[in-house]
Amino acid sequence: MIQWRLIDSGFCQPGFNMSLDKALFEDFLSGKSVPTLRLYRWAKPAISLGCFQNPNKVLNLEKCRKDRLEIVKRITGGFGLYHSPRELTYSLVLPADFTGNHSVKDSYQKITHFLIQAYRRLGLAACYAKDYFKSASSQKLKASFCFAQWQEYDILIKNRKIGGNAQKRKKGGIFQHGSIPFELPNNIEKYFLETENIQNKYTSLSELGVVNFHRFKEILIDSFKSSFGVELISEEMNQKSLI
Repeated sequence: MIQWRLIDSGFCQPGFNMSLDKALFEDFLSGKSVPTLRLYRWAKPAISLGCFQNPNKVLNLEKCRKDRLEIVKRITGGFGLYHSPRELTYSLVLPADFTGNHSVKDSYQKITHFLIQAYRRLGLAACYAKDYFKSASSQKLKASFCFAQWQEYDILIKNRKIGGNAQKRKKGGIFQHGSIPFELPNNIEKYFLETENIQNKYTSLSELGVVNFHRFKEILIDSFKSSFGVELISEEMNQKSLI
């Protein structure tokens, strides 16, 4: 059985979360580390933007400042995401050949299968947008907010998007991360510009009746091991240990 490392970073500051994700990917590309699953949380509310997004063009900066939201950039593309302490985020560093001959788009199905499995083990009827709609692309809205965009391999539960996933590739490796919201405040789209009415377009685990965070994390890790066929070796790496 292939050995991967599991890093549970706990609560970290937004900027540190993004910096550590980048460092883990760079270490893997340089041959300094093995494939890695990292789980982490957000010490305070924040918004992460895709690497190509301009905050001045996609965010209502006045409202962000008023609510003291930190704004960080991801190494991945995609649209803006709202993060809170009531969220579990995963990041993955894996070899470029892990997804075989799949296209970048189709690789999301292989990589996110552990999420589908975890949700279903909770009794939630999770599926990909492509399997629910005849044309997932027809559900796209003009928006800079991730939850307003339904791509083919976004995960839906009860016809609502849960979390978001983004990917970056370099020669020799794939990096992917995604959000798993346990709870989301109302009207989070107010922080984004060009966002159409997307009420009832997204959901969270607490809204779906999942209230035990630690139990969910155990299920997620078990689902990852069974989906990927790997053994996870725990390693401590959090903000406190690296200072």
